[in-house]
Amino acid sequence: MLLLTNRGEVPFTYYYLGGFWDKYRLASEVNSFVKNTEHRSLKLTQDDRWFGMIGGIVLLIGLALIVFSENKTYNFDKTFAKMTVKQFGLMVNKVTEHSVHKISGVELEKTKDSDGNTSYQVKLLMLGGDRLCLSTGSDRGEQQKIADLIRSYLNGRST
Repeated sequence: MLLLTNRGEVPFTYYYLGGFWDKYRLASEVNSFVKNTEHRSLKLTQDDRWFGMIGGIVLLIGLALIVFSENKTYNFDKTFAKMTVKQFGLMVNKVTEHSVHKISGVELEKTKDSDGNTSYQVKLLMLGGDRLCLSTGSDRGEQQKIADLIRSYLNGRST
């Protein structure tokens, strides 16, 4: 938005986020003020607080992702015949151990989300019916490699 003067163009703002009608309204107010010599002052405002609110919301979402994300590490130890699961992140710091003798199998499970996207999960089947999800991904071949590697380890363990 520009104010045209005898000395040239004067920008009102360096940016303007409003639509066409807001610009038209502001231009009409300025023109009316310039044409009417009885008016001594003109006050124009632009409220872009919504832009700041959107930035705040994006920032909060980013912080939530950092705070609630976690990393899991699975370590299979042949010497002690155990699997150690380390979970760590901003909100969790936990280590659990499972005997590899309680693992009855490994499966690759295919799932679809509500959008129809397919993903594959490598799951450990535990004696007693529990299932531990070790890995999830959209690449079936990569998840199959992980499942095969774990099966190979479990088949070679000492009993």
